[in-house]
Amino acid sequence: MRRAAGFLVLLCVACDPDDSGHASDASSTGTVIDPSSSGAASSSSSSSGEPDSVYAPEVHTCRKECDFAADCCPADLENCPSPGFPGNFGCVNGLCVPAPCETDAQCEAITPGSTCNDVDGVPQCVILCDSDAPCAPLGSGFACGGETTDGQGYCRERCDIGTPCLLEECNAEGICECANDDQCVSGFSCDAD
Repeated sequence: MRRAAGFLVLLCVACDPDDSGHASDASSTGTVIDPSSSGAASSSSSSSGEPDSVYAPEVHTCRKECDFAADCCPADLENCPSPGFPGNFGCVNGLCVPAPCETDAQCEAITPGSTCNDVDGVPQCVILCDSDAPCAPLGSGFACGGETTDGQGYCRERCDIGTPCLLEECNAEGICECANDDQCVSGFSCDAD
């Protein structure tokens, strides 16, 4: 599985956007974004009591398996899991969902130049771009190749110019993509199902 620099791309399990369109308040249980809405949060849960999955990536990836949110916390992150960013990781349907960003200031503190934007249905810290130049500080493997929900370009790691995929395939857009669990290393599953 490829590794992103720091917390560049962070995902949401639950967020309430403020009037600016950026998420402002989050919790790791009970409240999820309704992907069909314009960002309004709603309360929803499955019969198991876990929040319904809201992460809907365009590209299927290998994600870490989990039983609890604590399984998703990086070893070097203190106070995790926690109700606030950056420790508000989630475990949804047995797969880790990274902590959602809540404000642009939080993103800037972790990755200079990044802002909190909706990507794949959830708030994430990304560096917006319309060319590869803003991506250069992230490293040689990053290029302008993603798109936010509202159509803005953002920097993302590219397997065609940077770190190659392990077992996944490098698709035509230069993104590692899986089709099944056999393409993931031990402890990770493909979110294609």
